Amino acid sequence: MARRLTICGTAAAEAIPAIHCVCDTCRRAWELGGKDLRTRAAYQLGQDVRVDFGPDSHFHMRAMGQDYAYLQHLLITHSHQDHWLPEELAYRRPGFCVLPEGFPPLTIYGNDRVLESARQRLGNLEAMRIELREIHSFQEVQVCPDLRLTTLKAEHGGEEDALNFLIEEPDRSLLVANDTGFWQEETWEFIAGRRVDVALIDGTCGRYDQNGGHMGAPWVAKFAARLGELGCLSDSPRLIVTHFSHNGHANHDQLVEIYTAYGIEVAYDGLVVG
Repeated sequence: MARRLTICGTAAAEAIPAIHCVCDTCRRAWELGGKDLRTRAAYQLGQDVRVDFGPDSHFHMRAMGQDYAYLQHLLITHSHQDHWLPEELAYRRPGFCVLPEGFPPLTIYGNDRVLESARQRLGNLEAMRIELREIHSFQEVQVCPDLRLTTLKAEHGGEEDALNFLIEEPDRSLLVANDTGFWQEETWEFIAGRRVDVALIDGTCGRYDQNGGHMGAPWVAKFAARLGELGCLSDSPRLIVTHFSHNGHANHDQLVEIYTAYGIEVAYDGLVVG
């Protein structure tokens, strides 16, 4: 059985409402509350697997009842601080917390920049019961007996090997594709024919026709359509857009109106899938 997937956060780096901001989108989010209040993007699968560990991880723990003491596998997409804030893991060291006895260490999977920042900013990893495993684009990793990770090359600019993930369990295949523009052809060729039951797709640019490190609605629709053209989508796929910026100038209901025409769901913080 597939792990319960919780979409913990659905915002880009600034969150919504963005700190210090008085734009119309942020003012409206304050007024509306509910699904318009968005924390930085992260996803939890059961109690043992998490994708990204950013500045809102403690809030997710409290608000969504996630017990990180039993986290075993932490999959990091890239080193930008809205997705990776290793300082929060420093509190695993003795004297700051009591970890469960006899429990396996926490393994962090990430590119070279992610792991280097862990070494520099955390110090004694052994004392924190943390292990590191470097991953790179176009790789398959058996994370645990019932979960396989395939890494994909995200189009996120810069020199870093930013990653998207295909996470396969016996009963579900999950695509994590935030922080990317429309993929290059090598990535499409690599994933062609691979089953996707749930796709989480970057929609940072909101209503706008933008593509380059992130996507707006027209490109999200093209991305979803290409998955279908390549035979990736299962019979009843869930296509979900996430990772929104206030600069996309659309509140939750406006996003729903935009994406309903494409058959794509709009994520919100705390959405549970399966």
